[in-house]
Amino acid sequence: MARAAQALGKVPSALTYQLRKLEERLDLLLVDRRGGRAQLTDAARLLVADARAIEQALDDALQRARRAALGYEAELTIAVDAIVPDDALWPLVAEFQREGAPTQLRFWQEVMSGSWEALLSGRADIVIGAPGDAPAHREIRTRSLGQIEFLYCVAPHHPLARAAEPLDPHVIAAHCAIAVADSARAMPRRTAGILPGQPVLTVPDFHYKIAAQCAGVGVGYLPRHLADREIAAGRLLSKETAQGGGSAPVYLAWREPVRGRALAWFLRALERWRFPLPPRRGSDRQGAENARGTRRRHPR
Repeated sequence: MARAAQALGKVPSALTYQLRKLEERLDLLLVDRRGGRAQLTDAARLLVADARAIEQALDDALQRARRAALGYEAELTIAVDAIVPDDALWPLVAEFQREGAPTQLRFWQEVMSGSWEALLSGRADIVIGAPGDAPAHREIRTRSLGQIEFLYCVAPHHPLARAAEPLDPHVIAAHCAIAVADSARAMPRRTAGILPGQPVLTVPDFHYKIAAQCAGVGVGYLPRHLADREIAAGRLLSKETAQGGGSAPVYLAWREPVRGRALAWFLRALERWRFPLPPRRGSDRQGAENARGTRRRHPR
């Protein structure tokens, strides 16, 4: 008790008096004085822990209020279509952090129609890499991020690796296609690059799709910027198809009006983003040359 009193700048008798008054007020024993040594009771420890949590909650509320006064959002949710490589995002995040903005960032992955739905439903404040045309909505604004080029890829040990090119649709349809699941919950889900009657293995994102195709359990179209490294490493081959290769437009999308400073910052920073993005680390020019293909509309 003496050390506690000294830390608080009080004499021990004054601290003892205040503790007894607090115990009377709360009708709760806070200090166990038995054995000649004062110790907090279990009830007191629980009270202290809850009080600290309340203090932290008050501090958080004050910080949110200060952010609002400065025009910053407390949180900005950014939906990123799975077609966008995650390593392209981190330089952007680092640049935002250097701004010293108090806004908390939350990244959310979506696929195909799910990207548009995230914006329309309010799950996201901005979408990076939304594929295809935007749904009609008076508040939705878009900016082109360019075109994604697709390559038809198979593992070197897959039967289609030895098939004559261009691959005929009837030949392709006999083999399992790997498809990334559309993340839409309410909007109609889309599929692309799947032939009628073709068996399909559905996976959650492109990491799984690439791994499945490298393992030879299926085939399908991959974005060139994701496929180049696997082709350069010899884990995948690019094959020409009778339908041709392909490309699809991708967009940056947000809702008007733009009220928060963090959202406005990202819209400005993303003005310099254009697909195709620079090659991923580990890819090489030879791999890109080996991956060359012709165009096809929106396969995934």
